[in-house]
Amino acid sequence: MPQQLECGRRAHRKQVDVMCRVMARNESKSRRHRMVDLSPLGAWLRTNKPLEPGTRCELRFALGGSERFSVHAEVMWSSSRAGRGGRKGMALEFVGLAREDRGRLVQLLAQQPAAPNPAHPSYLFSDCG
Repeated sequence: MPQQLECGRRAHRKQVDVMCRVMARNESKSRRHRMVDLSPLGAWLRTNKPLEPGTRCELRFALGGSERFSVHAEVMWSSSRAGRGGRKGMALEFVGLAREDRGRLVQLLAQQPAAPNPAHPSYLFSDCG
């Protein structure tokens, strides 16, 4: 089990601006979403059509221009209404990500500049780093 950071999170998150594709296990077509937050353990996707919590899916995205990832994930939380100043979207937790892939993701995140994103739902991402 990963150690918790001082703020209680299990991993540092980084703001990103990455288009990605998500295919739910019960769907035959993938949907395009915008990833605005990424860590080695999961991601926040901004979308008008979030999947229901508990839904298993496949997430595909690229970082650093050519580094492609295809990971299995589970929707942990979703919101289809923009309340409390937040945005519509869903939180995904990666499931069964291989140690090598997680290490590659950590390295790429360290090299990736944080995306300036004024529409970022900061109330969801108060983070310690």
